[in-house]
Amino acid sequence: MPLVIAAFLVATSALVLSRPAAAAAGTSAGSVLVFPERFDAAGNRYDAGKFWGTVAFGPGAGNTLTALAETSSFVASYTPGGTLRWVHRIGNYSPSSGNFDYSYLGGFAVTPDGSAVVNGQTFGATRISTPYGNRVLPTRGGFDTFLVKFTGTDGHIAFARADGGPGADNATDLALDAFGTIYETGSFTQTATFGDQPASASVTSEGFDDAFIASYTATGTLRWIRPIATGPSRAGGGQVALRSGAMYVSGSWSGPTTIGSSTFTAPVMNDNAFITRVDPTTGTPTWVRLALRRSLQGSVALQSLAVDPTGQVIARGQASGVVGFAPAGYPPTTTVELPTSALFEARYAANGFLQSVTEVPPPPPG
Repeated sequence: MPLVIAAFLVATSALVLSRPAAAAAGTSAGSVLVFPERFDAAGNRYDAGKFWGTVAFGPGAGNTLTALAETSSFVASYTPGGTLRWVHRIGNYSPSSGNFDYSYLGGFAVTPDGSAVVNGQTFGATRISTPYGNRVLPTRGGFDTFLVKFTGTDGHIAFARADGGPGADNATDLALDAFGTIYETGSFTQTATFGDQPASASVTSEGFDDAFIASYTATGTLRWIRPIATGPSRAGGGQVALRSGAMYVSGSWSGPTTIGSSTFTAPVMNDNAFITRVDPTTGTPTWVRLALRRSLQGSVALQSLAVDPTGQVIARGQASGVVGFAPAGYPPTTTVELPTSALFEARYAANGFLQSVTEVPPPPPG
């Protein structure tokens, strides 16, 4: 298949934009690293990301935050005119950690009526600090997932929770449907418990780590959790996208892996990717598509996942070497050769048919 060249800016759930912030008087300067902005139906802007030092997000003592360790996470909201509405801190600190905050943001979404939802990974007890009250999430035993919803004009905590177990558990992205129902993806190791009794469930990994997809109500109650990619090696969740009742999940895999009723492997074990369509009611996969390394020095990683208004699934990422695109099997039906660290875009129809693979140049600097 020939490669079509087109320009695009890769949109990911990773921290991508640096925004300067004022240092508080008498303190060292701080900086802010944020996700791409989100907006509600009223035009209010929402930011989320990392900060370090002491940062004044706006006027007033309650709007100056100090990182608990070297860095902490934040969520903030601004009016359409740019005036700060509220800002809150998420972080943890343990003297034994060497002044390091083990909380990382994974996903970030905003409802039309102005609730902001974030998830990610944390280690130990996590503190969520607001001027209207603080919340401490107890550890589940190791690296845990966290899920927090801020709501109202003051961004008060609607709910906050930590899930996981004694292993390394991580939430990497989330999406919301029209009713505010939450869908998140990530990875887990050993046995991890999600939700609270009576609405709780445990999953156990088959290998080093497995990928999961979970759903919560708009009030934070677990609806269901499913291992989405399992096997004796490693698999991890990456991104999740929703549109018009259809849900898609991407992630990484190595070695023999099972997604739904499909079990597959690859000629090169590590650094492979998957996309699967999932029933949002049950969490059951309906089809699986793979991006596979076919050269020893190559790699492939998906960085973003979206569904356009026509129902096309758009996966964007970075790859090098020979990469094969296939259904849940081998050999691949489409093969492309990409230069080192090339950006690419793959488009799928709603039924999983691969429509195009496009190599694209990097975005312009600045």
